[in-house]
Amino acid sequence: MNDEQLQEYSNTSDSLIIAPAGCGKTETIVKASNIVEGKQLLLTHTNAGVKSLRDRAKKYNLGYKDVSISTIASLCLMISRSYPKICGYDISEYPQGDEWNTLCLAGCNFLGSKIGKKVIRVSFDGCFVDEYQDCDIFQHRFIRKLAEIIPCRIAGDPLQSIFDFQGNIVEWESDVLSEFSLSGKLDYPWRWEKENANLELGKWIVEARSYLENGEQINLRDTPDSISWFENSRRNRNVGYSIGDGGESVIYLCSSKKVGMAKRRAKDFGGRFNYMERMSFVGLREVCQRLDQTEGYEFAEVIFDLVKNCVSNVTTEYRTIIKRIENQKTDIVKGLRKHKEVADLFQKVIENRSVSHVITAIEIIRDNTECNIHRKELLYLFLEILSEAKNTSEKSLIDIFKGKQQQISKIGREIYYRSISNPLKIKGLEFDHVILELNEDFTKEQFYVSISRPKKSLTILSDSPEISFA
Repeated sequence: MNDEQLQEYSNTSDSLIIAPAGCGKTETIVKASNIVEGKQLLLTHTNAGVKSLRDRAKKYNLGYKDVSISTIASLCLMISRSYPKICGYDISEYPQGDEWNTLCLAGCNFLGSKIGKKVIRVSFDGCFVDEYQDCDIFQHRFIRKLAEIIPCRIAGDPLQSIFDFQGNIVEWESDVLSEFSLSGKLDYPWRWEKENANLELGKWIVEARSYLENGEQINLRDTPDSISWFENSRRNRNVGYSIGDGGESVIYLCSSKKVGMAKRRAKDFGGRFNYMERMSFVGLREVCQRLDQTEGYEFAEVIFDLVKNCVSNVTTEYRTIIKRIENQKTDIVKGLRKHKEVADLFQKVIENRSVSHVITAIEIIRDNTECNIHRKELLYLFLEILSEAKNTSEKSLIDIFKGKQQQISKIGREIYYRSISNPLKIKGLEFDHVILELNEDFTKEQFYVSISRPKKSLTILSDSPEISFA
């Protein structure tokens, strides 16, 4: 984008730039907010996106007087808590699921009021929205209401639109291009020009994008050295063991439609890769709810079920203890030849629901060299919840879980340097190396998001080296 296009984008309300992954979209937004007059509101969708905007704002010496940076959801939450009567929505707990849609509509009520318009005009002189292709129709409605009050400019990439929001996704052609005018398109792979990145890989990704846009076939036999293709097989999937030096980040991506595939792959690798959990941690929420309502043998069973889901070989290694708990044996320690310490701890858990004994038992299982943790994120979060419960008897496990969930939502999650996930969970993240297990479930958008995540190398496992999408 040249200076003239940047000026047009910055100073025109309802303007749009299309920016492929790694081509400087966030940088352009911050540069644009630096050349327009007055304080700008910068909006995005994730905490990682907020951090990226803040990092670049610091680069241009933009402080609180110049920009305010937030997710759309957080802004709506703040508005609803500050003006519940105007919004028509009084929220007491952190929103879950469809409550976020209601929150956006509440924000629209505020923007439609006289007080809302005045507050926005006094607070901001303009707005920029990043990653607009990730908006759902409720967020889109909120931004259009905002655009009636202050100038709004957006940036996005339709080829990175991979969230369906149960059919409520914004339509690029009918919703976006009909209401925003195109100021320009970015096409240089700046991300891969940095140190410790591969510019040749970046240029190939830009080229591959053009093939996808035009519905053309991509031939993986004719690629730079940083891109490798293998026929998808159990044996070839073992390439995951050899990619990446110590400390380099590696992500293994597979289908988001085949439920449980990523978990199975993480288990197959025997702890070499960590399974990336959903941000909602819905399974752990259910565990905490059950534990709050149970005791005795059922309490111990729920604990062991969670540990089995996080640590491989637990069912085999602790088979006798698990069966005795399931059969509700009076003495689960008697006659055991091994793991007596774990059995004794669970005996105490059954008798007095002792959280401290649960923690010790899990730590012993975790350190057992015959077992491998493949869901570290889930197991360690559970241990954190138990530790807080041990020191805070007034709080239930589910209340502690909710507090931890809000904390993670605000500050972000820890990404293990070797992880297994799917395209939906890693959008916006970067890794040194990507291994993509491609199958018929992938859309061209999911494929593009996946291949645009690596900085150094891309490995693709598929049935054929010729890739095309209908």
